[in-house]
Amino acid sequence: MDISNNQLVSLEGLAGLPKLWTVRAKGNPLNNAEAVRALRTRGGVLELPDSVAAVALGVNAARPAGESVSTFVMNLRATNGIKVGQENFDARSTGQIFEYSGRMKSLSGAARLGLVEGTNPSSDPVTIEVKVTSGRVRVYLADLNGFRYVETRPEQPARLTGRLMLGLNYYTVIESLEGEAAGLAWRVYRK
Repeated sequence: MDISNNQLVSLEGLAGLPKLWTVRAKGNPLNNAEAVRALRTRGGVLELPDSVAAVALGVNAARPAGESVSTFVMNLRATNGIKVGQENFDARSTGQIFEYSGRMKSLSGAARLGLVEGTNPSSDPVTIEVKVTSGRVRVYLADLNGFRYVETRPEQPARLTGRLMLGLNYYTVIESLEGEAAGLAWRVYRK
């Protein structure tokens, strides 16, 4: 089924088609693709626009309550930015439950925010909350088929649920837009 470029905001109605194998829906202002989530599970072809609001359990799940509006992208920004004054505090971890908080004096460009140093290998979703005193910042988490981000600016904190990326440690990517951002504070947790 090719329903590209049709101004669709949802794919409701396709859930009742268990033999549907291919859905091409690029070029639509989708904000809901839950109906075709099973397509990926059974190995079918699913093409969605980058603007689909993806969330914790994959690009097609509904957003958790209280989450900021997110944007889905296939690629992360290159992490060649500069961060100053990162500090972790109040870090508690017990099994799958943990909470890490921190502050950063300033951020320019995109950088990794290391959150868990190899102590928690679970791929269960986490929630990250971030705020800034000046500038505009994006925070990225992993999704089943790409990445999602939310933006925060002064007086507008952001919250995003997804999965940490795995390198030498578990991390998220943060990016300052339009120059330097200052006064970042963040909290990441899994309950």
